[in-house]
Amino acid sequence: MNEKDQPLSELSEEEYQETLREISERLGLKMLPEDHPIYQEPPTIILNPFPKNDSKEEEDEEQNSE
Repeated sequence: MNEKDQPLSELSEEEYQETLREISERLGLKMLPEDHPIYQEPPTIILNPFPKNDSKEEEDEEQNSE
């Protein structure tokens, strides 16, 4: 059985990292090193990052009703 047919759990650490690099390159993803500063930040969830602009809609409604 060659390296490509092995399950990830049976690969050595070096083979595993190389496989992850190959997959990430194919998918166009960038792998960050384990000591990257982003891993030091607490988890964050952003809800509704683009608030609805009600004033613009009100202006449109006023113009359409005239």
